[in-house]
Amino acid sequence: MGYYLSCSGTVNHISPYEYKGDKAFKATIYRDNMGVPHIFGDTDADAVFGLAYAHAEDDFKTIQDLLMGARGILASEYGAKFAPVDFYVHLIGVWDDINTRYDQEIPEEIKMICEAYAAGINKYASENKNERIARLYPLNGRDIIAGWMYQIPYLYGIERIIGKLFKEEKPSFGLLESALRKDIDPMNIDLIGSNVIGIAPKKSSDGYTRLLINTHQPWSGPTSWYEAHVHSEEGINMAGGLFPGSPLVNHGHNPNLGWSFTSNSPDLVDIYELEINPENDNQYRFDGKWNSLDVKEVQLKVKIWGPINWTVKQKVYRSIHGPVLKQSHGTYAIRYSGIHEMRTLEQFYRMNKSTNIDEFKDAMAMHALPMYNTGYADKVGNIFYVYNAMIPKRDDRFDWKGYVPGNTSETLWNSYVNFQNLPQVTNPPGGFFQ
Repeated sequence: MGYYLSCSGTVNHISPYEYKGDKAFKATIYRDNMGVPHIFGDTDADAVFGLAYAHAEDDFKTIQDLLMGARGILASEYGAKFAPVDFYVHLIGVWDDINTRYDQEIPEEIKMICEAYAAGINKYASENKNERIARLYPLNGRDIIAGWMYQIPYLYGIERIIGKLFKEEKPSFGLLESALRKDIDPMNIDLIGSNVIGIAPKKSSDGYTRLLINTHQPWSGPTSWYEAHVHSEEGINMAGGLFPGSPLVNHGHNPNLGWSFTSNSPDLVDIYELEINPENDNQYRFDGKWNSLDVKEVQLKVKIWGPINWTVKQKVYRSIHGPVLKQSHGTYAIRYSGIHEMRTLEQFYRMNKSTNIDEFKDAMAMHALPMYNTGYADKVGNIFYVYNAMIPKRDDRFDWKGYVPGNTSETLWNSYVNFQNLPQVTNPPGGFFQ
């Protein structure tokens, strides 16, 4: 069996493509006069397959860059300046989680979505070998989940915090606030925010619900929006924007409802200062005992010149808190919201398939998206806002704005404030939210 895409408009003939032999995906792509793809498939996986192919036609390089980042192989293509990104992938253990948990913890329907998306990118790559980066292929469903695990912490600034810890001197107290607000120009504050406005029927002149979606994202790169309409006979019928590497619309609307996001500023990252055993620098004190750090050696391939790569060996350390950085000014563990989280794509799938406010709230209550204000509206007149965040349940006896002691379980959080307890409002009396 194979894959087939029938196309019109700016897309030409597509030939069949074999993949694994036991799955077949089929999609039809139309493009409107603005070039926006409208993708149709019998199954959700069919439609996702077509979305991947259409997106690759329009922005193949960015998709490849995102997925190379998730693989931890950017430096092998672009040189030494990307080695820290590859190291970050190993540091947070993206593939340790994928390799040990993907088969058991990812639902079969989500695996099929991931495989279909990977197949669409593989197909485009096989037909456009002059554009592809060969070392990346073939892709599979694991790469798509890895893409989310790799990218989500970047969206709330974890790389800036890690960068601060690599300074020659110990960063000052208040590390998290200063790191996340670095380089903000107060004269251009609108560049870092977004807008979403919901209007209930009682507040509109014609009695219809309104939802304004106006997120502020860059024109290009891994966090730029790609516009598409994706339709399947199994229930996906979304129009909106999605990031490169995403098999699903991330914000937009279906026939019944719509939603969008704006930036919020929950405190999602904690830095633990570890007390190291003076006789063994791979041990740290925890609840009165010396615990051993997990130590793993990883290999980073770095492009030197042309086809020549240099392999750099680097040790990765982890504690009970999370990834560990050994620096001249101290040893630090990092714990962040969504650590080990693999369900973000599943949450987007259920949001895409929602048909009413209860189903949408159930999808949001999965609590697999660590941040973002979320604004919702539907055709029957409901509007809903939530300050969405995976807020750790922390012991308030400690000051969490800077470093926290890593030698006690009293600072080790393992759960989040329940979604139902986050600031939110359904159908506010005033008839709108902004």
